[in-house]
Amino acid sequence: MAEGALKIVKSHRCGKARQRSAVLSLAASAAFILGLSGCGETARVTPASSTGEVHSYYASYMGSHANHEITVDRSNNEFAAVDLMQGTFTGDGAGFLDLSENYLYLGNQGLTYQSPALTGAFLAEIPGVGAVGSLLSSATVGGPYSMAAADECPNFPTKVRFLYVTPPNSSPYDYFIPNSYGTVDISTQGATVTLDVNGYVVDMSSGIAPSTPTNLAGAAGCSQTPDGYLMSYPLNSEGSTGSGQYQYLSSIGKSQLLAGGIPLGWNVLGIAMPSSAIDQSSFAGANYFGLMYYPSNGAELPAGFGDFAGSSSSCSSLKTALATASFTPSANAIYGGEYAFLGASAKSGSENCDIAVDLGAQDTTNNGYFPNATVYVAPGVINSGVTAVSLSAIAVAGTADGNKAIFLTYYGGANQANPLGIYLFQRD
Repeated sequence: MAEGALKIVKSHRCGKARQRSAVLSLAASAAFILGLSGCGETARVTPASSTGEVHSYYASYMGSHANHEITVDRSNNEFAAVDLMQGTFTGDGAGFLDLSENYLYLGNQGLTYQSPALTGAFLAEIPGVGAVGSLLSSATVGGPYSMAAADECPNFPTKVRFLYVTPPNSSPYDYFIPNSYGTVDISTQGATVTLDVNGYVVDMSSGIAPSTPTNLAGAAGCSQTPDGYLMSYPLNSEGSTGSGQYQYLSSIGKSQLLAGGIPLGWNVLGIAMPSSAIDQSSFAGANYFGLMYYPSNGAELPAGFGDFAGSSSSCSSLKTALATASFTPSANAIYGGEYAFLGASAKSGSENCDIAVDLGAQDTTNNGYFPNATVYVAPGVINSGVTAVSLSAIAVAGTADGNKAIFLTYYGGANQANPLGIYLFQRD
């Protein structure tokens, strides 16, 4: 790594003040970081700026209501997550960024230099738009993230509707991290943002959403913060309000991708509703990369979809299992699965074909909203069974900066069993 390639920033979380330091070499950075400890003395590491190649995102951890700024510097092949990690990456043949973590947050030890660097984390990024991925290799702080560019506040004098899902919560009974999906209408007047959410909140005891949504509307704000341009509800303060109510922080970049927290849902991943019904055959004909998330066992897997037709020999085992179980995906089903490996030898089409996503009927009111999607899963993938399974899921689909995206969640149903999230971006 070149001299001066890293920039170290102290993050004073207690008082919210931040102080930038001089640019340091890698060796000096390590010494500086190892010397920090305690509240208000957490090292923040970000890549040095490179015009046109650095993209910053507001990232939401799918496993809780934690959030961070994440910066990806493609000119220097570096990345950083505020207060959590810093490292380098290489691009692979499947389109992912394969991450090597040189610094990692380790609880009371703070941000700690790793030798050798930790590997195994990855990002599926549309540069300047957003990303999903597994950022942290260490089991002590691991978890998948969704993120959107935080490059400006929304400017919606006429309301814009977003479709959203939350990832399946590994602890479905946590009041502060509800599973939900639905729509949020966003309009602005200056720095004031009005949020009007209609969300289906999954019942914490039954695992089933009601037939009618819960409505919650109120005023939020948007301003520039150390983590980018963020919306906050209630107005513009970070953390707890002191009355047991947390602040919901979220971002919408120029591409109109939504990530973060809104009333009724932490960790939402959403997209602006298309102006007309989407063409499912067009979406079925695209290639995707992204993330599959199994919260019941913590698996965060790189995924590829659309590289295979259902009739492909790569999908023959899946098709046989589906036929045996009397499952018949539609002609617009999208086939794919997890990558067994990433790295230099990974390429588009090297993923498994053990899952079919069938979006089903599109909602007649909300373009791109699929309340009755189906996920067909080969035997042994999501459970230890010997037959294929069919899961009823919620999906939203649209485009962000011209890139197709599909976000789908199966919340586990009445028995809360084996929830699954699949979050995909179109691969170039």
